[in-house]
Amino acid sequence: MAPLPQTILRDDFKLSTLLYTGAFLQALLFIAYPYRVVALPVMLTIAGLVTKNMLIRFNFLHDPSLDKVYRGRTTAQIVNDDGSVPENGCDKEIVLFLLGSCTNK
Repeated sequence: MAPLPQTILRDDFKLSTLLYTGAFLQALLFIAYPYRVVALPVMLTIAGLVTKNMLIRFNFLHDPSLDKVYRGRTTAQIVNDDGSVPENGCDKEIVLFLLGSCTNK
């Protein structure tokens, strides 16, 4: 499957290169058009980002950063020697420290 165009841009260029390109295009627009027209794309982009974030915040849109997140309290379950899961929380006296982290990427 062919990569998406935004993936190609993101993977092939550094962030500073993309920012410089955007600043150059904005400067070209400033030379060619009045300042009100030049400010319009920036204002629309910021308004779109704020609107999207507010819709995610108030649960109107799905938050993709919460994929594969286990909500609530979770614990590790120690299985018996034969591999079966105990009926009670734990049949053995054991202390288990879980140290680690996981990103959602």
